[in-house]
Amino acid sequence: MNETLSRLFSDVDIASIGEFRKEILGILILLSFTFFFYRFVYMKNTLELREHEGKLNVLKGEITRIRNEIKATEELKRRLVQVSGELRRTEKRLEGLKERLPTEKYISSILNEIAGNDVVDRVRVLSIKPLPPEDKGELLRLPFHVNLESSFIPFGRYLERLEGLKRLMIVDNFRIEAKDEESGLLNIQIFLSTYVLGYGK
Repeated sequence: MNETLSRLFSDVDIASIGEFRKEILGILILLSFTFFFYRFVYMKNTLELREHEGKLNVLKGEITRIRNEIKATEELKRRLVQVSGELRRTEKRLEGLKERLPTEKYISSILNEIAGNDVVDRVRVLSIKPLPPEDKGELLRLPFHVNLESSFIPFGRYLERLEGLKRLMIVDNFRIEAKDEESGLLNIQIFLSTYVLGYGK
């Protein structure tokens, strides 16, 4: 192998290399420039590019997070509008309920509404007996035991009138006994109740 190399170099004319001195120098400069470009420009730009890619990924993650927050905010806004509508409807129902639930100063009007003016309608209220009130938290239930004398059809109209009152009046139970078969009169006992809002406060 050494002999082969010796022959190869012996065939090369060293003096003739001098003629290509400019070309060799140009090649060396080109190689130096290429190395310099690769080492100090290309590699540096590659590192910067990777750094920018990392920052870009962070920004993409931040954009995704912001988009998710915007979606959550929009959903929250939609739910808020829905809940506001439900709250308005509840407030209207509560206002209507308050109209049907008197305070303590209206107790006398409750008795008047139970008795009514039903003598002309062939319903005679014999007695109204208040029963012990029951505490229901914010409400107080006021039960009454009412004795009536009436025939069947007028009694039905009386019940319709009670249930149709603006004030909340609940017929819990009733008991009917015949008084006089010839006249068709009945002895009727009604157990009814109403509710008072904020009673005693």
